[in-house]
Amino acid sequence: MGPLYCAFDAINTALSFGWEDENSCSPACHIGARPLDPLGCAVYAKPLQKNDGVTGVPQPMFSRALLFDMDGTLTNSDPFHHEAFVEFGKAYGVDIDEPTFLKYISGQANALIFKNLFSHVATEDHPRLADEKEALFRRLIVGRLKPIDGLVDVLNWAKEQRVGLAVVSNAPRLNVTDMLSQLGVAEYFHTIVAGSEVAHGKPDPLPYLTGLERLGVPAGRAMAFEDAPPGIRAAHAANIFTVGLTTTLDEAAVKTNGADLAVPNYQAPALWEAIGRVLG
Repeated sequence: MGPLYCAFDAINTALSFGWEDENSCSPACHIGARPLDPLGCAVYAKPLQKNDGVTGVPQPMFSRALLFDMDGTLTNSDPFHHEAFVEFGKAYGVDIDEPTFLKYISGQANALIFKNLFSHVATEDHPRLADEKEALFRRLIVGRLKPIDGLVDVLNWAKEQRVGLAVVSNAPRLNVTDMLSQLGVAEYFHTIVAGSEVAHGKPDPLPYLTGLERLGVPAGRAMAFEDAPPGIRAAHAANIFTVGLTTTLDEAAVKTNGADLAVPNYQAPALWEAIGRVLG
């Protein structure tokens, strides 16, 4: 499916933005890569567009974009993934210490994780195992997540400036929507790109290229936020200015993997300088 169209905010906001109203969705719906979004919003194979108000010709909705990874980028959730994998691994005789987690799990798609660490289990059972592990993770995070410091300030700035916002994650869509809801930031985002829903997940650049396509923004007018090697390499390969958060790796490792800037959180003065320079 190509770029997707969906009214994502309250109806009066949608009308004030001049969005096309063809088969528009209910307020506060979220965009996905499937015919029906998990929150019940119908999704259409149209780019995010608005009417220019003069000629009647649809125009791209956004001229700038911020694209965010989920785990370790919007929230420091890796400790809970590690906790879930430690508990889950015991049942299958797999010891998942911190070095193993960082090398084989952090930022990786489940298909690759289970191929590398659970090869003694039949391949056809890997999707079921992944679902079990993710269900355990979602139970563990209830009431325990908080946004990375300064995140909400960046999201509010983007909303005021009408900057397109996307989540681009190797995590399952159900994890992403659940975590966004728990963090209280779901309403900010215009689209979600889940790695399992495109032909290739990170470190392939396709998820980021898909996010750009949906928002209608060129790479040179976008910034990506990542914390783990697969995602940093994916964003860099998509030619997006990449900010590496040091929630998982140190500054040297973040930059070695291709980040243009390394910051501890969204309050860093260097980040705001970069936003002004890249997005204007």
